[in-house]
Amino acid sequence: MWQLRLRVNGTLGQDTKLDAGIRLSQTVDSTGYSPLLSNNARRRVLLPQMSIELARPLHLAWWPGAEAVAQFHANRAQSNLPLFSRNGASLYMGMRWAW
Repeated sequence: MWQLRLRVNGTLGQDTKLDAGIRLSQTVDSTGYSPLLSNNARRRVLLPQMSIELARPLHLAWWPGAEAVAQFHANRAQSNLPLFSRNGASLYMGMRWAW
């Protein structure tokens, strides 16, 4: 198994926060996964993932510390055994408050 990661965070403009990352990892089984799948082939899975988040304070007098947040996540699993391959993505928008 191996893994590479890159993460960047900082401020965009006056008060918008950015948090972004990419990750790539690979896993290989030490023995065959199952005699029923590809003649007991060892499973290999490559996992690329990425995420990005933008957050901006709302500056509400009645709710100090509240932020507007937008997040996007995407991931994929590429495997020599199709049973373990998948694609996914999600988008989230909302409000966050640290208490």
